[in-house]
Amino acid sequence: MKGMGSGTLSFLELNFSSFLFGVVKNQNKVKSGALIGFFIPLILYIITYVLVVATLTVPEVIAVTWPTISFIQSYEVTGIFLERMELFLLITWILQFFLTHAIYYYFAAEGMTKIFSNSYTTNLIVLVPIVFFWPKSLKTYLKFLK
Repeated sequence: MKGMGSGTLSFLELNFSSFLFGVVKNQNKVKSGALIGFFIPLILYIITYVLVVATLTVPEVIAVTWPTISFIQSYEVTGIFLERMELFLLITWILQFFLTHAIYYYFAAEGMTKIFSNSYTTNLIVLVPIVFFWPKSLKTYLKFLK
């Protein structure tokens, strides 16, 4: 419960919803889609959290780097073609990271198109060095400015 305060804003995806309200013609579909897109992961995260904490002990959940993967590895299913089920979880996470990056890249290019009134392709080219060579922390960013 202590960690819910820091993760709530990123979980709500307010920036994604606010972008959609600006570009979609039918606002009712955005509202229903945003609610569905919010509650399906919420239910899945709650179920995952309860299962992981119920299966592993609380000190083990704190000590392990990735408790969900440890939870999946704790179950062994023998005789099946795929015995390592955590592979599907890792593939899903990699796709999630890639698609999140791609959608924010699209948002940035589309927003620059609306602000500066230039072509979408030009904005994509301008954003490439910013997105891929941006400093990873505030400390390196401040060194970059000096």
